[in-house]
Amino acid sequence: MLGCVPALAFPGGSYAASCHRIHMEGPYLTALCGDGYGGARWSRIFASRCGGTGVSNQHGHLVCGGYYR
Repeated sequence: MLGCVPALAFPGGSYAASCHRIHMEGPYLTALCGDGYGGARWSRIFASRCGGTGVSNQHGHLVCGGYYR
């Protein structure tokens, strides 16, 4: 019998508004994030490190803390 492996949910936070190609690489959330100056950079963060506080994009860097603007 074939079974499905449950997908890991992405952490919450505002990063999805300015990052794309978002995916998990093992325990790491990885994404291509806008730097606010017209460029973009790859960033990754150990997803469980944020402890439910959410993830935000700060100038192309994924950081814990949710909803940075």
